[in-house]
Amino acid sequence: MLPEAVRDAGARGVLLNHAERPLTLAGLNQCIRRAREVGLATMVCAGNAEEGAAAACLSPDIILAESPALIGKGKRGPADMAEIQKINRSIHAVAPEMPILHGAGISDERDVYEIIKAGADVAIVDVNLEAAQKTAQEIQEANHNKMIAVKADITNPDEVNRMIDTILKEFGRLDAAFCNAGIGHNVEVENDTLEDWSRVIHVNLNGTFLTAQAAGRVMLRQGGGSIINTASMSAHITNVPQKECSYAASKAGVIAMSRNMAVEWADGNVRVNTISPGYMATEMTLSDPVLKPLIEKWEELIPVHRMGRPEELEAIAVYLAGDMSSYTTGADFRIDGAYTCF
Repeated sequence: MLPEAVRDAGARGVLLNHAERPLTLAGLNQCIRRAREVGLATMVCAGNAEEGAAAACLSPDIILAESPALIGKGKRGPADMAEIQKINRSIHAVAPEMPILHGAGISDERDVYEIIKAGADVAIVDVNLEAAQKTAQEIQEANHNKMIAVKADITNPDEVNRMIDTILKEFGRLDAAFCNAGIGHNVEVENDTLEDWSRVIHVNLNGTFLTAQAAGRVMLRQGGGSIINTASMSAHITNVPQKECSYAASKAGVIAMSRNMAVEWADGNVRVNTISPGYMATEMTLSDPVLKPLIEKWEELIPVHRMGRPEELEAIAVYLAGDMSSYTTGADFRIDGAYTCF
């Protein structure tokens, strides 16, 4: 049985193939590469596999465990999802913290997996509780992991501390913190006001400091963890044609702050890194009446001549949150389509 195979193999992850087509050797190799990216050293491969892929599963790192309930399912419908969730629950009955990767038709260049954050319980934090609850509900419905929504103004130390207390009460520990809140303000330097300047610095820099500081205190006590702070390519270059000096300054501060945290907390096994996105086609950007007219100019300047997609930031966030990045701290990752190369 699959759960017992997971337990007996001492696997650190499970790969489930629930596509109509068998798992090919090429698809398996692609999954192995992706598994390494998210920190899995040993996998169990379950489902339908071709002979070549099955043979590869005999290596010490990969264990093949047939799961007849999944073979030949094809596209996932409600019944398939129910079966998959049932298998997820059975695995976590014997291995509560086991990451599960799902492959479907993974013999081509399509996205080969979606991470079911089973064992990675998640708190969604936002000053807008309704928005946080909606996001948490969407993830909860798609997966079986525990989700909570927490309201917090990250510029308020008391609310940040209450947020941490709530997370610890619900989950018992904090292994990764992704500090992603931020705002912008497009205005010429000579016309900026101290009030507007301070508002950007307060959210982007002070709020990130308070959140990372609170998370770091917990991680130092528990013996380690990973903090990921969102910076920006704006910390490295001057954006044109928009004027956003306060935003650039705040994000440059996030990088400098994170490097110092990384060095100070290295002995405590707490890693701190930053992600610096370029122009990303987020819903907020695409609907902003001030920014939308600038997109054509941005894409002209970006060497790859397009904006980034939000999902193109996911892999680096997963890498930094997991054990695979255990030697990575104090680094800044620019995901910008080569914009900052010139």
